[in-house]
Amino acid sequence: MAQRIVGLDIGAYSIKAVILESSFRGWELVGFNEMKVSSEYVQADSLISQETPLEEEEEDSFVVEDDTEEESDAPEEETSGDEEKETAEPAEPVLNRKHLVLQHLVRKHGADWEAIYTAIDGDRISLKLISQPFTEQKQIDPTLGHALGDVLPFSLEDKVFDYQILSKAPGDTLLLVGIVDRQHMIDYLEDFRSVGKDPKAVIIDSIALGNLFEQLPIENATEGSVALIDFGHRKTTICVMRKGHMAFVRTIPIGGQDITQALAKKFDYEFEEAERLKHLQGYAPSSDLDVLEDADPQIPETIESALRPLLLQIRLSLHAFRSRSKEDLDTVYITGGASRLGNLEAHLTESLGVPTRTFQYLQSDFDRLADSKDVEAEMTMGLGMAFSGLQGSRLKRLNLRKGDLAFKGDFDLWKGRIAHIAISMTVIFAFFLVNIWSQFHVLGSEDERMSQSIAQTCQKILGIQVADPKICISQMMEVIGKESTGGSKLKPEISHLTLYDELVSRLMKDDTQVDVSELEIAEKKIKIKGEVDAIPTVGTIVENIKGYNCFRNINQGPTGKSVRGDKTQFSLNIPIDCVTKK
Repeated sequence: MAQRIVGLDIGAYSIKAVILESSFRGWELVGFNEMKVSSEYVQADSLISQETPLEEEEEDSFVVEDDTEEESDAPEEETSGDEEKETAEPAEPVLNRKHLVLQHLVRKHGADWEAIYTAIDGDRISLKLISQPFTEQKQIDPTLGHALGDVLPFSLEDKVFDYQILSKAPGDTLLLVGIVDRQHMIDYLEDFRSVGKDPKAVIIDSIALGNLFEQLPIENATEGSVALIDFGHRKTTICVMRKGHMAFVRTIPIGGQDITQALAKKFDYEFEEAERLKHLQGYAPSSDLDVLEDADPQIPETIESALRPLLLQIRLSLHAFRSRSKEDLDTVYITGGASRLGNLEAHLTESLGVPTRTFQYLQSDFDRLADSKDVEAEMTMGLGMAFSGLQGSRLKRLNLRKGDLAFKGDFDLWKGRIAHIAISMTVIFAFFLVNIWSQFHVLGSEDERMSQSIAQTCQKILGIQVADPKICISQMMEVIGKESTGGSKLKPEISHLTLYDELVSRLMKDDTQVDVSELEIAEKKIKIKGEVDAIPTVGTIVENIKGYNCFRNINQGPTGKSVRGDKTQFSLNIPIDCVTKK
């Protein structure tokens, strides 16, 4: 049965819901809803706790989302925008606005949201990369708290933490650990419960980007190193994948709003007016792009100046990855609402020294939305969150809903029905036993009557008495075959069970790996759909099936790549014709 999985991206600019429909055949993108929270300048959230500020991470850890020390090395004119954040007049509390928008979004679109997956902002999370000598989860769980206590500069007493397994090797398991204030998690979940929803999992936004590479494999993603950078309204999130595994994540509290703020200050505009200017006339300069005729050259100059602090932090992040992995990046992919800034690809290619491309991932084999290309950049983070609800990864996934904060929706739904279900199953089982006894009793009597009838028919046709009904039937069929006209010998009717056995044995012949998604055996034909490793395997299967005399004529449907791109889909229509020529 299909299930609706929702990735809910609660951003500073808007709240976005990406809806997948998942079934045993795969998944499809079936919905996208977005409601604006604010276009105003939003101050960055504080890190994990004001009382326990994070210190600089060690060399073997992920970069922490505290950029103050790194930004101090920048030239004076390359400010991070923090001074502006401190002096900006506080608008209506962001959390209150988000709650009202979430409430309205759920009321309008959320009636059929069955499973919600969301994420806490990276700047509310402390991330730690840690190696454990164990490979089994039952060994990692009880020891992880002690291992973290040795490397963290704060107590875990009022924190919630969980981990995601990035890779396994003999005697060495690499973990990405996320830590968040317990009270923040309580408040976060309470916002959902107040609107009648309860998320199944709460991850972190940088991991959502990693989920995209896992579910939507792209060129170079499993061979070299690639980065996906999400340019949001308030922050920028980086996820680097090395040979198909997450190797580096970071959240930088600088985003598209900082460009808008710079334009507003330069031209003395209100924030929304500066936002329109950025969207309509704004672009990032590059050496191969001349200033547009009749365009104000101060616009790209202001944008370039506003981008410098962000590009500095991105360069430092990519340098940190190169220092650890000793590898260069093959490609940088960009996404997010702020990535729509004109000429940003060329500007980043020049500034970072790495080929930069817009991340285009929507494909017709799973995309069921009209005009989805118009919102492809905005859907990225929410889609990555929704992918957390899909099965397939053999490694443990991070979920900050732990302990008494764990999702209990399914259990609460069923625990009140357990006693009723147990009684019902007992009654059903009793009826089942009675039914089985009755059928054996009736079948025994029926079998005896049938044997007597066959013996009488055999006596009439063959003129002899045959004790064994099977021998009698065989001899009668030989007589019928010899007396049939048209030069053909008719075979007795073949049961569906026999046809099924023959089909399965020929599908699996020579250890052929076939994933059958649909099988229908009707009176005169068989339909089958499935997936194999390659197109030549389909031809092999067809030849094997033709070896059975009832499956001589096979109509092969079109073949093509599966949703994930790693399998070949096929379909066969097989007429059932068990007549053989003399």
